[in-house]
Amino acid sequence: MIKNLLVCTLFLTLCLPMGAQIIHSLDEEPITEWKGNIASLDTWKFAEEEAPTEPAPAEAPEPVVPYAPTDLPSESVLESRIKLLPQQFLVPYNDILEAQIADYIVNHRRQLLRILGKYLAEEGQMRSIFRAYGVPEDLTALAIVESALNPNAVSPAGAAGLWQLMPDTARRYGLECNELIDERFEKEPSTRAAAKYLRDAYRRWGSWPLAISAYNCGSGNVMKAVRKAETDDYWTIYQYLPSETRGYMPAFLAALYTVYFYKLHGMEPVPYRKTSK
Repeated sequence: MIKNLLVCTLFLTLCLPMGAQIIHSLDEEPITEWKGNIASLDTWKFAEEEAPTEPAPAEAPEPVVPYAPTDLPSESVLESRIKLLPQQFLVPYNDILEAQIADYIVNHRRQLLRILGKYLAEEGQMRSIFRAYGVPEDLTALAIVESALNPNAVSPAGAAGLWQLMPDTARRYGLECNELIDERFEKEPSTRAAAKYLRDAYRRWGSWPLAISAYNCGSGNVMKAVRKAETDDYWTIYQYLPSETRGYMPAFLAALYTVYFYKLHGMEPVPYRKTSK
């Protein structure tokens, strides 16, 4: 079942076509862009991360991880593990969520080992900032979906940094963003802006699945979906969300699942030396 799901779901709901939308404001209009996740790493334009000021120890060779469907446990095991994640984020388990977890754990396992190494090195500071703004600390896993933890990531539409903020949104949340200074590329200020955005989205919706969706497509599009579905239940409004946003909440849960359970999949994160910027 997993193999068939990966073929259809990955292309229809998760690997997004050109012309998708990205909105990082509670009210602004959409900006045309292809919005992806880990599966999009090969097609996004990323700036090189700054070289450390001190010589780094020799890095171990990247592990060779073959495609191994057997690495994914049974549906019942996956569902039982998902239920152990923080309840405020959960949506009922289904084939779409299962396919996204499989995409991370199996299809992009090699990339995920490096991304997990970065996350484990950076999560302490990010969690501290999110905690200070009253935002659940586990939402820091959204940085995996947004930028693969690359603070210098730049999208074709101009979203930038660890949290892929658009210039207007960055300014709205207190960041300097001009020709001379762009704090979207600085980890601490951009993380504060993302935390404030998520806090405001939750205040508006009272639901983390909807707030997380709004981070991707804007609250205006979430409002349209809620009105069409006549409910705020996530999987009910799912079909009414913009196509590129349908994979966003499942991608977040897959990223969070990976953070919680990577050891049970025999995954050994590649060590990453934290930088201060």
